[in-house]
Amino acid sequence: MPYKRTYKKKNTATSERAAAEVAHEDTIPTQATAPTASTVTPHNASDRDGHFLKDCLSARQGTGGNITPSINSAVPRNNQAQQGNNAARSGNTSGGRNRMYALTGRQDIETRADVVTVVEVKEKQFSDPYLLQLKEGIPKHKTMAFEQGGDDGTLSLFTVLKLLNAVVAWEHEQFSRLRVTAATLSELSAAPELLESTGVRLITGCQCDIRSAFVVGSRIILDYTFQFSFYHQQGICRESEQRALESLKKEVDNPSDLPSSWVVGKDCCEWEGVVCNNLTRHVIELHIWVESRFQRINSLEGLPSLLNLEKLEMSNVDLSNATEWLQVINMLPSLVDLRLYNCSLHHITPLLHHNFSSLETLDLSWNNFSSPIPNWVFNLASLVSLNFSSSKFTGPFPDGPVNLTSLTSFRASDNSFNCLLPTWLFDLNKLEYIDLSGSGLKGAIPSKSENITKLKHLYLSENNLNSTIPNWFYRCKDLESIYLSENHLEGVVSSLISNLSSLTRIDLLNNMLSGKLPNVIGKLEKLEYVVLSDNLFDGEVSELFNGRSNFISAEIGNSSSLRELRLENNKLTGTLPKSLGQLSMLEYFFISNNRLEGVVTESHFSELMQLSYFSASRNNLTLKVSENWIPPFQATRIQIGGWNIGPLFPMWLRTQKLIWEVDISDGGIEGEVPTWFWNLSSQIRFLNLSHNQFVGEVPIIATPSWSDGQGGPWLMYLGSNNFSGPLPLISTIVTELDLSNNSFSKGLSNFLCEAKNGSYKLEILNLGGNDLSEEIPDCWMNWPQLTVLIMRDNNLIGGIPRSMKVLSNLRSLDFRRNRLNGPFPSSLGNCTKLHKIDLAENEFVGKLPSWLGLRFPTLIVLILRFNKFDGELPQQLCHLKDLQILDLANNTFTGIIPRCISNFSAMVKGKTEVEDYFDELNYSYYIGVLRESAMVMTKGNMYQYDTILVLFTSMDMSSNYLSGDIPTSLTRLEGLKSFNFSKNNLTGRIPNGIGDMKALESVDLSENQLYGQIPQSFSSLFTLSYLNLSDNNLSGMIPLSTQLQSFDPTSFQGNKLCGLPLLVNCSSGGKTPNHEYEEDESDKDEVDWFYISMAIGFALSF
Repeated sequence: MPYKRTYKKKNTATSERAAAEVAHEDTIPTQATAPTASTVTPHNASDRDGHFLKDCLSARQGTGGNITPSINSAVPRNNQAQQGNNAARSGNTSGGRNRMYALTGRQDIETRADVVTVVEVKEKQFSDPYLLQLKEGIPKHKTMAFEQGGDDGTLSLFTVLKLLNAVVAWEHEQFSRLRVTAATLSELSAAPELLESTGVRLITGCQCDIRSAFVVGSRIILDYTFQFSFYHQQGICRESEQRALESLKKEVDNPSDLPSSWVVGKDCCEWEGVVCNNLTRHVIELHIWVESRFQRINSLEGLPSLLNLEKLEMSNVDLSNATEWLQVINMLPSLVDLRLYNCSLHHITPLLHHNFSSLETLDLSWNNFSSPIPNWVFNLASLVSLNFSSSKFTGPFPDGPVNLTSLTSFRASDNSFNCLLPTWLFDLNKLEYIDLSGSGLKGAIPSKSENITKLKHLYLSENNLNSTIPNWFYRCKDLESIYLSENHLEGVVSSLISNLSSLTRIDLLNNMLSGKLPNVIGKLEKLEYVVLSDNLFDGEVSELFNGRSNFISAEIGNSSSLRELRLENNKLTGTLPKSLGQLSMLEYFFISNNRLEGVVTESHFSELMQLSYFSASRNNLTLKVSENWIPPFQATRIQIGGWNIGPLFPMWLRTQKLIWEVDISDGGIEGEVPTWFWNLSSQIRFLNLSHNQFVGEVPIIATPSWSDGQGGPWLMYLGSNNFSGPLPLISTIVTELDLSNNSFSKGLSNFLCEAKNGSYKLEILNLGGNDLSEEIPDCWMNWPQLTVLIMRDNNLIGGIPRSMKVLSNLRSLDFRRNRLNGPFPSSLGNCTKLHKIDLAENEFVGKLPSWLGLRFPTLIVLILRFNKFDGELPQQLCHLKDLQILDLANNTFTGIIPRCISNFSAMVKGKTEVEDYFDELNYSYYIGVLRESAMVMTKGNMYQYDTILVLFTSMDMSSNYLSGDIPTSLTRLEGLKSFNFSKNNLTGRIPNGIGDMKALESVDLSENQLYGQIPQSFSSLFTLSYLNLSDNNLSGMIPLSTQLQSFDPTSFQGNKLCGLPLLVNCSSGGKTPNHEYEEDESDKDEVDWFYISMAIGFALSF
């Protein structure tokens, strides 16, 4: 296939440079004379709308309607014989001046004076169905072609046109080997002479005039009002350049993957992706791209022969072996445009001398450099556009000075610069486009900039910028887009933002901006997209809508241009303004998780006919609309969870035919869900009816037939209602299902084992808090995608079935508070991705298997309290380095506390930020809908941790039969916040190093046989808020500290202690007992059995 691509027109300088090269070619001149040109006059020149002919080459008139080369037309020496034959065949030997010949759309011949206007277009069948012939000017398809003619006066053309690209000029096939440049009509400022319209009309669904078509020298030029792209057949390629491209082909790993036109020996100007200059026949553009997969080219060594190459573009080409790529390209003196996109480049050489004085576009995006941008790049004075996005560049940027005086676009997003923003960037006075988003930038945005006045688009999102928004931003009056989201920006948004009258998009998402929303934002009439979410903005939301004219543009008929407004997750107060309903173009409105209150009525939606997404959950708002209200919109998403909606079901939802996301949770709605809504819900992909008072049975949770095999989530949340009856059957493509805290009864067999349509795609199943009974059926092979399984608070009996071993994707397992029994389930040994195992309050028995500590490398929560496990604790437990919550309380474990507990790395370091496991422990498609949680006994009470679970660490071995002393290795767990060893048979002293555990908040060692004094280091535990040392054999004075003396005396009772907060005075005979350091007995001869048992543990696990 010929090479197909649409290009921008070349600038005048490039055309003139190509024409100038003709004078230096080895050509054979032809003598010519010509009749006068005054006999042909322009026709309807004023109708040409400024599209005129320029730089027309010479032609001369011959007899019989044939055209021959003019005296100024360059003929290569190797084409001399062919051109002589052409002239002889035409019978034309006379000369002539420059002439134009009008092309008519008629089949007849019209001769006017010395001008021959002859064109006959004959119809012919083509194998390509997209080709058509122009006959009487009325084609039937999108393209047209002129066919080969004979000596009867018919003009021959080889070109195919498509209705896509601008005015195009075409070469006559007879002179296709001439170096003739196709001129565009759009470059002239005045109409040329000798112009005649054809009156031909082209019809392709819509009408498009061929306003003029005429022969110029050896060409026909067609001027269309529509744009065209074209199949362009080139002429003969230069021999040296032919060899260079053939050499390049040899460097391709799989030449068969190249376009079929890349044939050795075939004119390279006809190769797909190769563009030659029509005058000089030099290769001026080379385009190689692979759409579906990478094509490797091992070397570019042949490219320096392409001395006239102006544009080099490669995409999805693997150049990882072409290590010399930059040195080779540096030998191309004419290069203007270099694009090596996604080419697996990994090294960019520091050049002492570069040859890129003409380079205007440099695109090295999507590569793998892993190094700083070399300094020579910042001294390309001709560079207009620079794109280094997603190429793994590192920092820092040079301090300056730089020489980028022509730069208008600088794109370097998604890199790892890890440095400050360069100040020189904001002094480039031609810069219009900056994109440095996601590039590890830190520090402040430069506070001063005097020259960057032409800036239109600024993208600095997803960095670590921590300054205020500088005032010079507000002086960039041409700014159209500002993206500063996901940084640490603080301060306020200045009212000076009203200066940005061209602003259409502003995104300040997820920063620490505060203060009131500037009401002047509503005065920016061109705004289409406003995102201020996840900040600390306060004040009344009505300030943003202050005045009826806010967000209303006089330029568009006193209507609004605003399409998206996002204000969620702030501290906004007040009522929702009724003027919101006047934003007729609004499609997306987000204001969830604020502090709004008041009543929302039909008038708030009166003009929102384009509304698609309305998200306002978690506000104290009340919806009051008539029972028969028909909203003016057809929304796809409605989220009003937490509003006062009930007690009646919102009947207006029945009118929403396009809806696929509904959240009316916690809405005070009572009664049964209408049948029509269950039918509608089959098209809803996110349904949240939780925390209402719905009753009745739930029918089959179906999905539409067209959804089978469709990707994306199908989420159903019906928890915390009063639904009853058996569990509903579900579609196989539902991905999240929450039926918790209802009154569903009977067993699980019908629900789990009814797999008529193969495996289910369910990932989250929450059936906790119901009245489910019977044994757990052994058919988990139908649910291989499960990641979260919650069955807590039911009446299930029996053991854990073996088929659960197929749940290899399981992350969280919760069977707390059932009546399950048997040994620790061996089927869990294959569930190696588990973060949480909670089997608390069941009737499991036996010893803990040694593999428990070896099969779960990412286990964070292990809760086995209130079961009947016995035996010694396996040393292999210490392999659980990520463990943060260990609860073995209320079993019958014996033996000593493992000395290797200091290997719990997560308890040693602790976590300082929720983000450490934020994504890992958010299991739902919607972040925050289902986080990992754990019930933890600490400070004498049971608490549920979810949001801050990753920050908490706890160890509870209370109420067992453990003996021996407290290992001193415990004191290495400096990140531990709570430990409880109470109600065991522990002896010895409390380790003196306990004061090193600075994070401790809760300590319970009560009801053991500990003796000796309370370590003095207790006084340095400033975070300690709960302490129970009662009922031991401790003696001596209670150390003095603010914390210890503030505890209730019961924390120390049942010992032989004295001093506050006890009423027992430590003074004896006027002397206070000496409180000296006592050496831990366990320090003398403690053996770390962890390493000794390691080999044994591995052997036992297999």
